[in-house]
Amino acid sequence: MTPVDIAKVCIGTALLAYASIGDIRHRRVADGIWILMAAAAIILLPVSTVRVEDIPPAAMVIGISVSLRFLRVFGGADCKALIATVLLFPVRPDMPFLPVLPHGNYFPVTVLTNSLLIFLVFPAWFISRNICRGDISFPRMIMGYRISPSRLKKPFFIPLEKTGGTATGPVWASPSIPFVAIVSIAFIVSLVLGDIMLLLT
Repeated sequence: MTPVDIAKVCIGTALLAYASIGDIRHRRVADGIWILMAAAAIILLPVSTVRVEDIPPAAMVIGISVSLRFLRVFGGADCKALIATVLLFPVRPDMPFLPVLPHGNYFPVTVLTNSLLIFLVFPAWFISRNICRGDISFPRMIMGYRISPSRLKKPFFIPLEKTGGTATGPVWASPSIPFVAIVSIAFIVSLVLGDIMLLLT
C-alpha cells in the first residue's frame, strides 16, 4: 500500500465519518467537509495512478449523482458525498489482502452500487414492519410506516398523507434516511469486502 493510498484512505475515512455524524444527528453536513475532500483529491492527483479508462466510470457516477440530485431523489449532501468520494478515489486504493470478496474494475461504480444496495435495507425493513403490524397500503408501506401525529412535529419525518393538522390516529410518514452515512458505510464495505453486487450475481 503506497503512502498516497494510505493518505487517501485516512482522509476519506475520517471526513466521511465526521460527515456521517452530522447527517445522522441533524441531516445536515457542512460543505467544508466536501471542500476538504476535493482539495485533498487535487493535491494528491499528481502522485496518484489514474488511467485514462478510469475517467469515464468516475464521470458516470458523478453524472448519476447530479441527475438524482436534479430529480430530487438525492439531497445536496448526498450528491456531494458521492462526488467527493469519486474525486478522491477515482481508482481503488491498493490494499494488501483486501477486498476479501470479488470486486469490479472501477471503484466509484462499486461505491455507488454498494450504497444503493445498502439503502434497499430500509424499504425491506419498512415492508416487514408494516406486514407484521397489518399496515398494508401500497406504495406507502414501501416508503415508511404509520406513526402518531405528534411525531410529525419532530424532525426527520415526512408525511405520506394529508392530515390537515387535525389527525387523531396514526398517519403514514417516511423517515428521512441519512444517505451520507450510507455512502460512508458503502465506502468501507467497498474497501474491505468488495462489490456486493458481484457477490449476489
